[in-house]
Amino acid sequence: ARGARTVDVFHQGTDNSFYVRGSDSNGTFSSDWFALGGRWNGPPSVVSPGLNRIDIFGMGTDGYYYTKEWTSSGGWPSTWTQLQNKTFNGPPTALVYASQSYVFGRGTDGNYYIGNISSSPVWFAPFTGAIFTTEPTVTVSGSTIDVFGLGEDWTAFHGQYTGSAWNTALDHLAGIYMGPPAAAVQGSYLDFFGQGTDENWYYVQKTNGTWSWYVSTNTVGIGGMSAVTVNGAVNILGERTDHQTWFNTLQNTTLGTWTSIGGPALH
Repeated sequence: ARGARTVDVFHQGTDNSFYVRGSDSNGTFSSDWFALGGRWNGPPSVVSPGLNRIDIFGMGTDGYYYTKEWTSSGGWPSTWTQLQNKTFNGPPTALVYASQSYVFGRGTDGNYYIGNISSSPVWFAPFTGAIFTTEPTVTVSGSTIDVFGLGEDWTAFHGQYTGSAWNTALDHLAGIYMGPPAAAVQGSYLDFFGQGTDENWYYVQKTNGTWSWYVSTNTVGIGGMSAVTVNGAVNILGERTDHQTWFNTLQNTTLGTWTSIGGPALH
C-alpha cells in the first residue's frame, strides 16, 4: 500500500486502459482517476509486497504480460515493463510470496506458469502436462501457495507449493463447475468455492490432508463467488438471480446465513 490506512482502487475503463484512484489516511479519495495508460485484454491484477510499493500487472493485446511499480519516491512510471519470453491466454494473477511479487498465468498451451518480476523472467510450469480452462486462483498462507483451476472436463484441480518444492501431483476435487473458482484459507482449513452446473454455489474443504465432498450453499447465483478471509472466517460474496449482492461467512465447517447487502451487483 502507499501508506498506513490508505486505499487504492483500480479499474479498466471503456477505452480498455487502466485507471487508479487513491485515498489518504483520512479516507478522502482523490478528485479524479489517474490514467496508467496501455490497452489491455482483461482486468488488472494488483499486489503490494510492502509498505510504499504497489505492483500492477496486465495482459497486453499482444498476449504478453506487462507491469508497473509504484514507489513513494518515484510514483507511477510513464512506461510499462514487458515480461518477455511467453504469451498467455488470459489475464494475470499476481501474488506476494516472501515479500516478493510474482505472477501466475495460463499459457497458450493451457498450462499454468509462474514468473518473477523482471524484463526477462524465468517462467516455470509447476504442473507438467496439465491443461486448464480457467485462469489460476491462488492463495498464499505462510510458506504455502495453493493453486486451483478447472480442467478440460470442468472438474477442479489443486496444486501446492510447500515452501521448498511444488507437489506436481494435482489433487482432483469432487464436483463439476462453471467459470473461475474462488479459494481462501481459514486456520487449518483450505476452502474451494465454485458454481455447479445447476447454478448453485458449492464449497469443498481440505483439512488434515483430506478433501471433503462438495457441499451446497443452498443458493443459486449468477456467475461465481468471491472469497476472502477476515478475522479467521471466510467472507463470501456473490450475485444471486435477483441481481443483488449477497454475503455469507464460513467459519471452520459452519456456513452462516445469506444476507443481501443491496444492489444492483457490481461487475
